[in-house]
Amino acid sequence: MNTLFITEKSMFFASESLKNELNEVYNGSDIINIAYTDYGGTFVGKCLIEYVSSQFPDSIIKENTSWSGENAFIFGEIANEIIKDDIFCFYDFGDFYCEKCYKEEEIAFRDFVNSNENIKDKDGAFDYLIENYSGYYFRIETTGLDFSESDLIQKLETAGFIN
Repeated sequence: MNTLFITEKSMFFASESLKNELNEVYNGSDIINIAYTDYGGTFVGKCLIEYVSSQFPDSIIKENTSWSGENAFIFGEIANEIIKDDIFCFYDFGDFYCEKCYKEEEIAFRDFVNSNENIKDKDGAFDYLIENYSGYYFRIETTGLDFSESDLIQKLETAGFIN
């Protein structure tokens, strides 16, 4: 994960307004600076920002960035807990992350099936992909699931969903 654990305030990567906001709430604890865009960062980072924002809103400040991204500082006891443990064991973040991955797969497979005119049974093809290839493509980017269209076409041809 592209996470920066900060020990010196001079190392912050953020706009001046976000740095000033951090100065107002900083209590001497560890700080995690994490960011993502359509072109950088990780899906884990994107999910962590969303999770902490919804579950611990008093422990995060964030700003929108270019290219559909966010830049955030996580601080206080929550930052300490994330740093000391496996991130997927942090409260129920592991479950949250898995649910987000599954939703990204559903979106990608549904969009792929719906956009392919050669698929005769779209619901059947979607169900087939979810049942047989959920978790198969390990690369989920901040913009969605990274998969090979030609690979999926071949799999759907073999299964009889494409003539």
